[in-house]
Amino acid sequence: MKITSIAWQFEGEKKPSYLEWGVKRDDKEMLIKFTKILNSADIVIGQNSDAFDLKIIQWRLNVLGLPPVKKVVSLDTLKLSRKAYRPTSHKLDYRSRTYGLGGKNQQTMLDCIAVAKGDRKAQRLRIDYNIKDVVDLRVIFWKELRTYFLPVGVVKMLEMLLKNKNHKDFCVKCAANKHQKFDIDVVSKNYRKCNQCGFEWKVKK
Repeated sequence: MKITSIAWQFEGEKKPSYLEWGVKRDDKEMLIKFTKILNSADIVIGQNSDAFDLKIIQWRLNVLGLPPVKKVVSLDTLKLSRKAYRPTSHKLDYRSRTYGLGGKNQQTMLDCIAVAKGDRKAQRLRIDYNIKDVVDLRVIFWKELRTYFLPVGVVKMLEMLLKNKNHKDFCVKCAANKHQKFDIDVVSKNYRKCNQCGFEWKVKK
């Protein structure tokens, strides 16, 4: 099993970015690049990402002998939807259609086989599939955020983080918003620690 393509979008960017395994059909270089991107994120938001995406990435990094993804603060929209709602389906495709986004691009097993064999046209369709998921999930996340039953402090923290505002006074995990709750690593001064939840993270320069 290899990863053929990855798509993502940071809040504030105009469109998603992507990486692919290329004509060599080797995902090592792609995963090296994406691990750095993933580790730089304040929060990772994905649909079923805790049980699927992140674990698959970690497995491939393990197989390739690469450093694993570090501590990731993640919000899994599948888990959040199951906690807050009881729709016909919690799947991304259903919610995309319900909100008028058109649903996921269609992919079949034959398409996946074609990608595995190196079919470049099939690979392009797969990338488009990934990008559509990213675009739809962003819309769905912001639409559903306030009914996810998250603590008010977390909602406020997310709004600040994901809209690229100044978030130096917020714990990236529990949303503690009082500066005196932070301790700075006296050795390197590059890390912060929240005295409320104990979480540590690197400060971006």
